[in-house]
Amino acid sequence: MRAGRSWTAPALIVAAAALAEPRAALAQAWLPPKGPASLTLGYQYYRSADLYLLNRARIYDGVIQQHALAAILSYAVTDRLSVSVGLPPLFLSTYEGPDPHTWPVMDGDSIARDASGTALFHPPTIDDGAYHGAFQDLGGELSFMALQGRWVVTPFVGFQVPSHSYEYNAQTAVGRRLWDLRIGTNVGGRLDPILPDAYVQGRYAFAYRQAAQGLRFNYSFVDAEVGYFVTPSLTLRIIASSQIAHDGLEAGDYHFDEPRPDGFTNTQWLYDSSEGEQTRGQPALPVSLRHDQLAYSTSHNLGLGASYALTPSLDVSAQMFKTFWGRGSRPTDLAVSAWTTISLSRRNGKSR
Repeated sequence: MRAGRSWTAPALIVAAAALAEPRAALAQAWLPPKGPASLTLGYQYYRSADLYLLNRARIYDGVIQQHALAAILSYAVTDRLSVSVGLPPLFLSTYEGPDPHTWPVMDGDSIARDASGTALFHPPTIDDGAYHGAFQDLGGELSFMALQGRWVVTPFVGFQVPSHSYEYNAQTAVGRRLWDLRIGTNVGGRLDPILPDAYVQGRYAFAYRQAAQGLRFNYSFVDAEVGYFVTPSLTLRIIASSQIAHDGLEAGDYHFDEPRPDGFTNTQWLYDSSEGEQTRGQPALPVSLRHDQLAYSTSHNLGLGASYALTPSLDVSAQMFKTFWGRGSRPTDLAVSAWTTISLSRRNGKSR
């Protein structure tokens, strides 16, 4: 790209967008030359206060606030081959609202009930109004720049695996606790002579996700970025990010034939109304107990970002984005993040 500009910054906004719907975003179209290893550290604040229904209407479903810390290690094996590892990010989250997720008290394969026949539920695990922290998933990617020149094409393969058995049935769950394998490509190009000092890059990834309760719902992730070098050190960018569900559990998969009883949350009524029913060809209760893992969730986001190369070995970046369209998911009302990338390589005893 432009002479004197660090190679790391364009990837940061993709990594930042990953935190709201946690996923490893560890590659970009332009790869660094052989040798430089780098460490990227990031912080993000995220807030969501509504839920998208299938008709794209928004209903109040409580407020989630989340703080996240992430770290990415990258190394250029050759001028065209790079490997990155995203360490499990740490999330601190809180939820306040009408639908804290709770597990039912089970009596064998059925929900236990009191003498009046009312279903029994445990207290919320982490949706209790306090902040709770957990590490999320380990991710990695191997990228190869197959085409170089004014336009570059960089295919990649990657993975994401849960770091431990974290809680997935919660408004403040840090992830779905499912592994996935990813394959895709990054494409980038300069826009001169039409717009000197500008570039565009895009990314597509198909995620083959682990099945839960015998159901496997895969996803696509699409990212796009237009950037402009105001100076050799300062870059401004417009970014877009999409998560596209190819299938998933929707409201029509459940059975809410009667009004929700007083004293029940939406999730408790979901479990109670699932007993004795069928969903996707199997008993509905075990499926509904995994609804957070299997839910349909599509969203499209827009944002702005800026980065600055303080030195040849140190970049800083900041960005913000929000959801402008979604279905069956929580929108990002606001996500603000800051990142720094540090080169770890040395040449002649000095940092590059």
